[in-house]
Amino acid sequence: MRQALALSVLLVLAACGETRASREADQLARFPFGEIVEDGFGPGSADDLCRPADLRLCAPVLGRGVCVTRHDLPVQGGFASPRWGVWTYEYVRTTPHTGPEGRVGLRFTDIQTSSLGVEAEGEYASDVPIGLWTYWHPNGAKRAEGTFSAGKMSGIWQFWKADGSVDSELSGLYAGGARTSANPR
Repeated sequence: MRQALALSVLLVLAACGETRASREADQLARFPFGEIVEDGFGPGSADDLCRPADLRLCAPVLGRGVCVTRHDLPVQGGFASPRWGVWTYEYVRTTPHTGPEGRVGLRFTDIQTSSLGVEAEGEYASDVPIGLWTYWHPNGAKRAEGTFSAGKMSGIWQFWKADGSVDSELSGLYAGGARTSANPR
């Protein structure tokens, strides 16, 4: 019995690895000029402040998905590489470090070795969130779910507190990124 359980656990873990690899292969097939990248940021960072206020980070995350470099858009000596397709953000372990200029920052490692669980998953089109997105609390409980249209929260959004109860102050109908009414019943 114990061996069967151990084998089942190994098969589930192997399947999870295959799922990530197959998802990334599918994404690269959708965006053949793209590459899989990881992008880390923490609460209060510029990337976090670009999120809607109700969906800002609870802890540092590392995102993984496809970026497609646009060589026709030079940006400060580099090139613009907008996110495309499905991206997954995971809560991760980080270590503080002090840079040469004395600024304290976060040091990230890869998702496989530092993941503490999924924070968000959804799709981008040229760096703009679109379609269905789902967010989770650091404890693994669902935090929010709803759709984006042209980068703005739209339609019905459901929010939950960390204990799993519905957050009725945030849940409701959204248009243009703003809550317009409570959930229709």
